[in-house]
Amino acid sequence: MGILASVFGAGSDEEAGAALLGSDGLVCDIDPTGLWELEGILTSTPALEVPAAQYQPVAATDDYESFVIAVSTGLGGALDAAGETGRAAAARQWEDASSELEGWSPEQVHRLVEDLASTLASIAAAGQRPYLRVSV
Repeated sequence: MGILASVFGAGSDEEAGAALLGSDGLVCDIDPTGLWELEGILTSTPALEVPAAQYQPVAATDDYESFVIAVSTGLGGALDAAGETGRAAAARQWEDASSELEGWSPEQVHRLVEDLASTLASIAAAGQRPYLRVSV
């Protein structure tokens, strides 16, 4: 069984936690480790050494089948700094390196990277922090 995941913005951990069972945001169906992998590729840092690589959700159901975790603001900055060419290269590298993206086409991975860049930029522009809502 796969996961359902979406990136969204909130003003605080409490606000993000209140959205635990919500449905807004960019649907990405990538778990936190996948986002850490992408940030690691963009910053030349091993995924589990990315500053945001922590497993402490800001909210979770009792069985942890659904949870909300903060996304590093560094991911949005790294995507922006990479520019279109850098994001395309990162998408190719991410597709090759990530078992989570098995079965995804190169176009799907590239589109996800571009959508993440746009969504994270919008969240930052709104003065919010990015979060990932995951349901397994």
